[in-house]
This record gives sequence, C-alpha cells and structure tokens, in this order.
Amino acid sequence: MSPSPLRHALSDTLAGIADFLRRAPGDIEMCAFSPAHDFYSAMRSFNFFFALDQYDSAGRFDDCMGEYFRGEPDAQAWIEELYRAVDLHDGWHFLHTGKYPAFTKLCLRAQKLRRPNAGILIEPDTPQELWDEILDLWGKGIPCPSLYNASAYRDAIPRMTDARGLDREHFVFGGCTELMFEGCSNVGSTEGGIHLLDILNNSTPAKFHADIRCKIGEFAESVRMNSEFAARYRPQLIRTLFVDDCIDRETEYNAGGARCRGSIVNVAGMTDAVNSLAAMRGLQERFGNDSSEVDEIARKLAEFTFREIRKHKMRLGGPAYPAVILLTGYAWHGSYVDASADGRKAGAPVVDSIGAVSGTDHKGPTALLNSVARLPSSLGIGTLVLNVRLERSLAASPDKRPKLQSLIRGFFAQGGLQLQPTLIDQQTLKKACENPDAHPELIVRIGGYSEYYNRLSRDLQLEVLKRTEHAI
Repeated sequence: MSPSPLRHALSDTLAGIADFLRRAPGDIEMCAFSPAHDFYSAMRSFNFFFALDQYDSAGRFDDCMGEYFRGEPDAQAWIEELYRAVDLHDGWHFLHTGKYPAFTKLCLRAQKLRRPNAGILIEPDTPQELWDEILDLWGKGIPCPSLYNASAYRDAIPRMTDARGLDREHFVFGGCTELMFEGCSNVGSTEGGIHLLDILNNSTPAKFHADIRCKIGEFAESVRMNSEFAARYRPQLIRTLFVDDCIDRETEYNAGGARCRGSIVNVAGMTDAVNSLAAMRGLQERFGNDSSEVDEIARKLAEFTFREIRKHKMRLGGPAYPAVILLTGYAWHGSYVDASADGRKAGAPVVDSIGAVSGTDHKGPTALLNSVARLPSSLGIGTLVLNVRLERSLAASPDKRPKLQSLIRGFFAQGGLQLQPTLIDQQTLKKACENPDAHPELIVRIGGYSEYYNRLSRDLQLEVLKRTEHAI
C-alpha cells in the first residue's frame, strides 16, 4: 500500500529539516536526530526544536532538562543564553515543577528578563529552598515566576478536560497561561470570547442571563467554523510530526490529529459587570474587598457564565475551557464600551484579570484574595489570571517573607488557581510613567504575561500605576 498524501508531506518535511541540519555548522545535526546523552546535547536539541516549531510554550522545562543535569558549572550560563534568545525572538512560557530542585533553582536564578514568561507549580509540600528562590526574584522586582496551584488543577482536570490517563498529570500552560497538555494537545488560545460588561450595558437585569447564553452560542459557532477552515486550509506539518497521535491517526494537527483538543474561552469585563450589578442593588462596596454580598454576586455570575460556556463543543469537537486571560486587550475591550453603573467612564479599560478594578481593592491583600477564592475557580480551568501589585519589601525582607508565603498558601488552600505579582514601588512607577524610556528594565505583569513597562501603550501604563500596591 502506498503512503498516504499526509505521510508523503511529512516525509518531505523531515527531509527538508535533515537537509538544513546537514548544512548547519557544528554538531546540531547529531543533537537533533540522536537521543541526548548529556546536558549540553539536550540543551542544543531543545533549542533547535523550540525554534523549529515556534510554539509558545516549552512545557515543563525543568522536568525535561533536569534529568540530564549533573552539576555542570556553566549550566546557568547556558540557561541564561537560552532565555536571551527566547526574549529576543518573543518566545513565551516555560513551566517549572521543582521535580529536580537543584536544576529548578538554576532556572529561576537565570531569570533576568521579561521572557520566558515563567511559571512554577506550587504544591502543598513545595520545599522552602524553592520558595526562597522565587522570593529572591520577586524581591529584585522580577515578576517571574507566576504561581500555579498544582492541586487545584489536578483536581479539576479529570472533570473539565478530555485528557486521559497519564496525560492528565502533564498539564502545562500556553504562552499566556492557557491550560494545555504537554506534547498531545491542540487547544485554541487566541480565538476570543465574550464581554460581560458590554452584554450587561446592552441588556437589562431581566434579560442578562439570556443574552449571555446567546453570545456564548454565537461565539462557539464561530470557533467551530474557524476550526473547520484551519483543518482544510492551514496545515501545520511540523506540529503534526511532533504532537502525539497525529501520525498514528494519519490526521493532520489542525484536522483533529492531536489526542486532546478544545478552546480557551476568554471572559472579559467580569469584575466590571459584578461591580455594576452591585451598584444597581445600591451596594457601595466593590469586588475585591471581602464583601459577602458583592462576592456572592460575583460567584453566581461566574458560575452561570462558566457553566454555559462548558455546554458547548469547541475546536475540533473538544471541550470549552473558561478563562480570564486578556493580555493587553483589556484597554481595547473597554474602548468601545459605554459608561457603566459602577462609575466607570465610557471607553475606560476593563479589568485585566479576575481581580479588582485598579485602585478599588482598599482593604488589603487578604480581602482581595478571599474575594477571588470565592469564585468557582475549578470551572474556570482555562485559567483565571490574578494580577496583584505587591510592595517589594514583602519579598525582599526576610522578616516579611513568611507572611507573604502564608498569604499565598492560604489563597491556594481555598482553591485559587493562579497568582502573578508586580513588585515595583509607586514612586518608581510614577517616574517610569513620566519617562518610560528612562526605565527600560522595569517588568510588570499584564493580563497573563510579563512585559517591559516601556513597551506598553500609554493607557496600559496608567492602569498599572493605578493598581493598589498591597502591603501586609
């Protein structure tokens, strides 16, 4: 039996890669086509395939590289060089798990730039030595790594995804924190979503739920149509080669070859809609201040919205993963929305995460985290990003570190999914806002990723400045 057209195309793709490697200098051909035999060959191979596919997540980087690490004295320098290349070429996410603590510490120490947008899985028994490395970075003003609640994801994945068996344990995150599965998933992460504040502003309290349901249905249909187009007209042969099951099924990656499939469905304007509903009921408090009444409005709205999203099949028939990951889009999402009942002005940005409107969380970090923890986070498995501005001394001061660590552990114990900090004092931010180019080193967290402050639009710079700087 002659090979299928897909196998012909994949064979030609491999032949092209092999020809390129034969003409490349050094020993990269051996590293790419032979099993890694030491740390250096593993790093060369990793770097080549990361660049070849141009994917936005390296998966569990320290799991992959840590097994080859034998205490090489220049290992950190190699990691730093890789990170510089990732930053230069706009690479994205590296996840650390702590499986090999000595190597994970090197990975954290190598973080000096905005990229990779690193994260780390926090377990109930994460060793103090890793906490110390994390807080050392935060204390220097570097907002990486962001933290992920490993137990919360592990508990929700069997109910909320199509991953099976051991694949469930190999969960990772896309460039901006979207839930995926290492080496075996095709999860759409940039397809869009719904805008709760915009829906509310064009609805009535009596019709609000029905209008949300309608918008979700329209969005799901558009995702299915787009995935059908991609399956027909946008083949990804390199990814088909390396993602599990595509070759065995003789099915191209975008046509359904990957073992796990689905779509991230982003929810914009969640907190803004909650605050508007609270204002309509005559409540003075805003979300993020541990108000039982406001938090209950938020819980009910989030649960309804996420459950409605979950009813729909998405990309390639896979499940929908509700999320709040807005990148820099939260300014644009606000630009076309009229003034709202909570006092937000027409055209003002909406919230960039699942947290509070900038500057309205005035009762401290514990109150903010308590409010967020009351949301049905397990339904928002795509990831509910939480941006928090923290006083840098909380991480830099040995006396304050235990309090910050306990605060985060308490949030995760309540089911919070994710936390990402910005640790720049208000005075420095004001100076950077007045003259951004004079502060090229400042890194902040924006809607799911880390970015240099001077690269943000003026609207986004001002929004970061308005965030509450929390102390303990």
